[in-house]
Amino acid sequence: MIKTGLLFLACCLNGSIEKAFASSRTGAGELARLMDMHKPQNIPALSSASLSSIKRKVLFPGQEEPTLIEIPGFEHYGCSQCHQGNELLDGSEQRIAKVLSRLKKLSPESGSVPLKHYIIQPWSGPLLAANQFAHATFDSIRLFPRTILIDKKAYDNNTHLHEILHLTQSFVGHANELEAYSLNAQEDARFLLLNFPYFENAVTAFYLDDFKKILEDYFKRQVKENSVPREVQWFQNEFNAEHLEKVKNAALKMKPLMKKAAQLVRDFPLQSSFLSEQTGVPSLMLDLSAAQTLTLPPITLPKVKAEKAFDLLDEQMNKTDNILLGYKIDRKKEALLHMRYTLNIKDPVQSLIIYFHYLRRWRINSEGEIDLTVSKHLQHYVDDKLKQIDRMLEYPGISPIEKTSGETFKKQILRELKKIMIQNREE
Repeated sequence: MIKTGLLFLACCLNGSIEKAFASSRTGAGELARLMDMHKPQNIPALSSASLSSIKRKVLFPGQEEPTLIEIPGFEHYGCSQCHQGNELLDGSEQRIAKVLSRLKKLSPESGSVPLKHYIIQPWSGPLLAANQFAHATFDSIRLFPRTILIDKKAYDNNTHLHEILHLTQSFVGHANELEAYSLNAQEDARFLLLNFPYFENAVTAFYLDDFKKILEDYFKRQVKENSVPREVQWFQNEFNAEHLEKVKNAALKMKPLMKKAAQLVRDFPLQSSFLSEQTGVPSLMLDLSAAQTLTLPPITLPKVKAEKAFDLLDEQMNKTDNILLGYKIDRKKEALLHMRYTLNIKDPVQSLIIYFHYLRRWRINSEGEIDLTVSKHLQHYVDDKLKQIDRMLEYPGISPIEKTSGETFKKQILRELKKIMIQNREE
């Protein structure tokens, strides 16, 4: 143990913390030590624009514009005491190139990625909170040094894959997250467990009726109180091999469904985001895709009780309080709760089956296509999102690249909104 510790220190002093990690043979606590050494720092007293940075511009294969790779505050925060700037820039360049290539293979429909700025940010602040791993903002990605370590040692760069995909999307919200987490789950089924709210409805109803029990077992495992986030520990720690194999098989079978939901989000970005937020159901586009394409299990309830259940779902799913009043209520869960206590429907799987039958009634038209027509409140919803973007563009420390790209992003959203409004009037 002493020799390992000395080797770790020697590698650090020689300028490579990552070499220290690779050289350690104990297998316990290495990531925690690295996290302790790479905690997000206090926001600088100087504006980030005034801090000295190390930077490099790179035109990656298939990209239309070069990417500025930057580490602001490299000297200010003492990064140079353990790291060589060029080595970090080299590593970033290689990492981005691999992830861009990977995204092109996994999601060719996402097209060219407008990654203009890649910022390794040593401090936490309004643009990247301490509890975040990374944040995609207006053709830019901000992430912490610790995020890079976690992504390399635990997540196989799936955080990078997730955030880079976000840059190809034309709006914001749960629907975007669904597409990004679906891509992660296709790469590693453990992400399906870790981000279960986006998948549990379809998984439970069509693939694993014991999924709730699997989730309970997954999250009840103890984690250590250290610098490694608990979700990383859950991801890395051993889990029941039989359960994990079941989840892997479910994720594999769901791949066409995930692809279909992702295409819905791309074809109807504003509508899919609006409906996901109106209903408070983050998995809504995946659920609608399942209702449209999969054979629905039969409803075993008496017809009168089933119709009452549909009425409860209809009342909840069409409420607009989430949009107009800013509530965060999962309307599907609210309806299922009423079904349990007012209709005595206590089988959770049967309740979900009723939900999917309802979705077919609610949003699948006579031609068998998903209908994402939204209410008159779309304008209000989009205006609210544009105000949020305006506030973000006024944050101290936002880069000129983000500012310019943010204004362009707003114009794209307004063009899409106008197109929808014209189409609705014509119909």
